[in-house]
Amino acid sequence: MAIATSRDFNNWQDYGVVFHADAEDQETGRRVIGTRLTNPNLRQTEYNTPEHYSIQIYNMGAFLYEGIFIGMPTVFHHTGKVPTDWHGFDKMNLSPYILGLVQAHGDYTGFHHVQLVCSRDLRNWIRLGERKPFIDTSPPGGGAYDTQTMRGPSSPLERGNELWFYYTGCKQYAFISSGNDPSYEDYMPDAGAVCLAVLRRDGFMSLDADRQEGTSLTQPFKINGKELFLNLDVEGGELSVEILSLNGAPLATSTNIRGNHTAIQIQWKEGKLAELLGQKVYLRINLRQTQLYSYWFD
Repeated sequence: MAIATSRDFNNWQDYGVVFHADAEDQETGRRVIGTRLTNPNLRQTEYNTPEHYSIQIYNMGAFLYEGIFIGMPTVFHHTGKVPTDWHGFDKMNLSPYILGLVQAHGDYTGFHHVQLVCSRDLRNWIRLGERKPFIDTSPPGGGAYDTQTMRGPSSPLERGNELWFYYTGCKQYAFISSGNDPSYEDYMPDAGAVCLAVLRRDGFMSLDADRQEGTSLTQPFKINGKELFLNLDVEGGELSVEILSLNGAPLATSTNIRGNHTAIQIQWKEGKLAELLGQKVYLRINLRQTQLYSYWFD
């Protein structure tokens, strides 16, 4: 992905390529390809030629979300390529149009998934989630279209406490699966559609704790609101919050929180948050069997 910026659409600052597949993508991607091509529950790609395996960034939508840029790169896993004179074409009942394409260009294939990255300046991007899929392909059946090919979303629509991501999904990739005549082997009816993925608000990543209680201590910051809100899912556990002075002394302690909430206001059993407005403090979060998505002051 490259970026250029302008204030008037006449004069541009071109920063060139700012995000691309790297050596780690090639290494991890080969393992992803191997796992997929041995999974009978997923649609298999039309060709498998390991000498052509490669990982490429197809496109990336980016948007500003709560003060940070979120990117969703579509990652292409190239699994196979055959030349124009490949002997397999002669064994297929291909339509004249598709046969002309493969005889002129050969054919190639692969599959996609969408990953997650973030940036503060649109030029330096941080990979998130250990490069695992944020939106992955679906198993065939059940009305799914995104079984092999995807084009990631640009930005979500905010609907209440949810984020709705619209993206393109297709059931095939190669020429030999792209025909429109049912009398030939390459026929692929109803191949693509607009798909929808729904995420809870702030649900891109979470800080998780299992049955053993964990503690998270923030960097020092200045309190800029009179109330503290959390987005979290507590299943069978609990979460509590402490506000600490810079020398570690407790200034306020919350009641225990349970349940699934996208914006719960914290109640204090000791101390008053409003009296700490403008002070520089630490926030210590104690959590067990909890997924914490976000917190903010208001």
